[in-house]
Amino acid sequence: MMKFYVFLFLCLCSQVTISNAQSNTLQLLQRAETDSAKVRLLCVASFEKLNTNIDSAMYFAQEALRLAQNDDNQAGIAKSLNAIGNVLLQTGQHDKALETYLSALKKAEAAQSQASIAQTYSNIGNLYINQGEYRLPLAYLFKAKKINETSKDYEKLTINLVNIGICYQYLDMADSALFYLNDALKLATEQHNEQVECSILYYIGTVYEDIKNSLMAKNYYSLSLTIAHKTSNQNMLSSVYKKLGGMMKNENPDSALFYTSKAYEIASNNKYYVMSMNASATLYELYMNAGNKDSSLKYLKIRYDLKDSLFNNEKIKHIQTMTLQEQLRQNDLQQALEKQQKERMQNAQYIGIALFILGLFVLLIVLSHKKVKPSIIEYVGMIALLLFFEFIALYLHPYIEKWSHHKPVIALFILVCIASILVPSHHRLEKWVKEKLAKKK
Repeated sequence: MMKFYVFLFLCLCSQVTISNAQSNTLQLLQRAETDSAKVRLLCVASFEKLNTNIDSAMYFAQEALRLAQNDDNQAGIAKSLNAIGNVLLQTGQHDKALETYLSALKKAEAAQSQASIAQTYSNIGNLYINQGEYRLPLAYLFKAKKINETSKDYEKLTINLVNIGICYQYLDMADSALFYLNDALKLATEQHNEQVECSILYYIGTVYEDIKNSLMAKNYYSLSLTIAHKTSNQNMLSSVYKKLGGMMKNENPDSALFYTSKAYEIASNNKYYVMSMNASATLYELYMNAGNKDSSLKYLKIRYDLKDSLFNNEKIKHIQTMTLQEQLRQNDLQQALEKQQKERMQNAQYIGIALFILGLFVLLIVLSHKKVKPSIIEYVGMIALLLFFEFIALYLHPYIEKWSHHKPVIALFILVCIASILVPSHHRLEKWVKEKLAKKK
């Protein structure tokens, strides 16, 4: 534990440019009294460090997992696994990230933590976006959105709206993309969340770039870059520089080379391997066009090495297998839920029928003490008895099928045995009704 607090102290001293939110989180963490509170704050700290110091982000996430496992805190374990998955995703380890998220989802479901379930749905959706899937993640993102709207968790809702907007952007639905991104920007501004606001401005810029509105795109990139410098958001700095370099590739190759080199340097230093791969591809083109073969070959090799490491066939197949397994698991959960709902409906109907029959018998007793025609009492008694015995037969029917294993001969034998008990009982009760209850005082 002393090592942990030394690490916290070093983080507080070394991160001169850290935002107020991050400083507050680390200070709260030092004062936290319960392990549950520490787990929650460690996960927050991990998320805040995700774009500025990836090693610290992983340390905080792993420390949160250790504390949660010590207390057997299932909801805390789910939060911690989500934090670890986020670090793995940020460093391009998509298959390990998905595996971690799916483990987190099972823990969240076991703990019945709607907040953790929503968080995991959102993270899985974000992972598939990074994999180049844009329809598949929408199902997860809208599930998360619904939970966050119900719980009024506007911080998480903002992130969901951003990811939904990104999906629609890549599905060539710019209007829908801008609709969700602007909604997210409004929420982020209201929450004074500059880290998220920075990302949203960047993504709005990418939508305008896609629809060939370069002026609007550059304006939003500039706004995002300003906040990224202010908050030391290395991920956004790298992303915006990469976009600016790409936009200037034809009109100003020198500026393009400057911005793309900065993007590659930041991504490489922070282990953002996907961004490093994309930036190296652009650098290859720029140096090739400039006639610098040595540098172009250098970045071409870097690109292919990173691509092979991040997106080799084995990893892709692993992700596809896990995706299929999770879809099957979700289908099983949905079928189990539908079965439970059906059973609840059947049980409610059985209870309703039983109460109705009981009501008829009560009515029968009441009528027997009133001056009512014997034929009416006899008729009500007959209906009540018929319903009672048919109800017994109806209730036993599923069990008969189970006992007989759907074999007609065995089912017939069981039905005959039951009838041999019910029919004589029915006649005796019917006779009792006629002789006793239908008799006038």
